[in-house]
Amino acid sequence: MSALLRAVDTELYCWTLVSIDTLEQLDELLTTIQQLADDRTARNPGAILRRIGRLAALGSRIAADTYNDIDCGGERFQELAAPLRAAVGGAQ
Repeated sequence: MSALLRAVDTELYCWTLVSIDTLEQLDELLTTIQQLADDRTARNPGAILRRIGRLAALGSRIAADTYNDIDCGGERFQELAAPLRAAVGGAQ
């Protein structure tokens, strides 16, 4: 996951689209973003918060791409995304 977080945003998006195959993997990505949001003691909190915002947008974009053609799974994504929305909202 650390290699994922070091990638630039476009590469990160492309990597994630070809790498995330299951809800568990998407959950891992969202959990990592939430952990970043919880780390308020970082040396540069402004940069961390900007990165969190970009990663949160990425997670939403991937989820939309993943579930656009699938009728089921939306409820599960909402369940996975709720802590992320709370973490990002609380970190701003």
